[in-house]
Amino acid sequence: TNPTGANGLDWSPLNRSSLKAGTNLSPVLDTRMTSLSMAAAQTTSANNAYFIFVRGDRLLINTNPLLSNITTLSSKGRLQTGSQVFNAGSTAASFTLIGNPYASPLDLAKMERNNISNQFWVWDPYLNTDQGGYVVIEVAFGSSTYITAPPSNLTKILQSGQAFFVKTSTNAPASITFTEIAKSATSIQVPAFRPLGQPPSFRVNLFHINENDSTVLLDGVLAQFNNDFSLGVDIEDAEKAGNVKEMLALQRYSKKLTIEKRPVLRAHDTLFFELTKTIQCGYRFGFEPSNLDPALTAFLEDSYTGIKTPMSITESSVYDFDINEDAGSAAANRFRIVFKQSAALPVTFKSVKAFRKDADIVVEWTVENEINITRYEVERSSDGLSFVKVNSTVATGADRTSTVYSWLDPNPLTGNNFYRVSSISPDGGFAYYKVVLVKMGNSISGISIYPNPVTDGNIGAEFKNMPDGEYNIRLHNNLGQTVFNKMISHISGNSMEIIRPGYELVSGIYQMEVMAPDKYITRVKLIVK
Repeated sequence: TNPTGANGLDWSPLNRSSLKAGTNLSPVLDTRMTSLSMAAAQTTSANNAYFIFVRGDRLLINTNPLLSNITTLSSKGRLQTGSQVFNAGSTAASFTLIGNPYASPLDLAKMERNNISNQFWVWDPYLNTDQGGYVVIEVAFGSSTYITAPPSNLTKILQSGQAFFVKTSTNAPASITFTEIAKSATSIQVPAFRPLGQPPSFRVNLFHINENDSTVLLDGVLAQFNNDFSLGVDIEDAEKAGNVKEMLALQRYSKKLTIEKRPVLRAHDTLFFELTKTIQCGYRFGFEPSNLDPALTAFLEDSYTGIKTPMSITESSVYDFDINEDAGSAAANRFRIVFKQSAALPVTFKSVKAFRKDADIVVEWTVENEINITRYEVERSSDGLSFVKVNSTVATGADRTSTVYSWLDPNPLTGNNFYRVSSISPDGGFAYYKVVLVKMGNSISGISIYPNPVTDGNIGAEFKNMPDGEYNIRLHNNLGQTVFNKMISHISGNSMEIIRPGYELVSGIYQMEVMAPDKYITRVKLIVK
């Protein structure tokens, strides 16, 4: 991120840069013009060390910059081996930022030093409450002992990908040398990088209420949300085992679940509960939300009483209810939680679509709850990655429940035309909906892969004139084994659905199998490089 969200970076809601470089840790404001690595043919590391906070895989950053999710960073390029010599500042007491060039842990005590002190300034991500702080590790060359200040779980074993500061001891040329014998096989128990904890979740516990208002825990369920999870029920979901007495389960696709893992919550998503084996007494639900999107609100809907109770999605809360002699009070499907767009949000995108009109393309979007919005911007791309603004439309629907906007592109590109629409608020805040695609040429229905071969691990499934509904996607390797399975929702027409397997695919030939709502199966061969 950076303050403006330009030059290859995403916009920062806190007006800060997440990537800093150099000994002075200066913010990187343009990743397109800043050399972040050396060419693959280099045999010596460039020693470009960085300080970075990663909020996730950009999916949520582009839709709600206040959120984060789990992602995995992978390194690519030439494997650095042999001695690697890095120069440090030649002025006494000057600091130099150095990075471990090896894909291996490293023993600081075995690193050769020329005019370098015995102190290493290392970032401990677990120091402080949420961001970390610097720890000094002091270790002499060849020593088996070391000290840290402040106390830290970091050791003299440096991790792959980890950087640190060194200090020049006198006014003379200084350097530090990484050698093969400095590599360590020590198992590192405490990571020097701080990953995101558990994904956003919503936990619901069921209690029996005693006469003195004390409670007894009877059962509970957990829903977790991440776009790496499947829309359907798969091996990651935990099915419910039958209890002798009260049993609370989450219902999804006719399955009873204790742990339900599904994509990130959106407006109108619902958690369906099945409560069985109850008796006539008082019960209590305990709700424990964690890291949920603050742009959403939640309502507990009780079909027996007809009451919709607003719930906090940031704080724990409870809901008391009774089972009485009326059979309706004991209905298994009595409760559900519905998530809706917060009324405090400026706008809700109901739909975005694009379609051909003679030689032009019409981009049309429908919004609701248009509050505090100044304009909408339409962006176009030929590859679905790099977008350029092509239109700005003034917002006019503040006094209407629903408003439809459209823009005619009189100069569409030959081939693929990807479009996305953003809403702009007076303070510069923005939000995107989804990317839609129109290909100029003969209009033929079908599903294809773009680009193919796949080079970044993300599979672009191009839906062209396909009906709306739930599509089941399976990915098979060349042995016929299923390596990925996911349900996606497609809105009628053209769109580009980005499939993220959640792990790095091995290079080779795969077959993607897509089952449409009418059970028709499309098979597409793709190559992963």
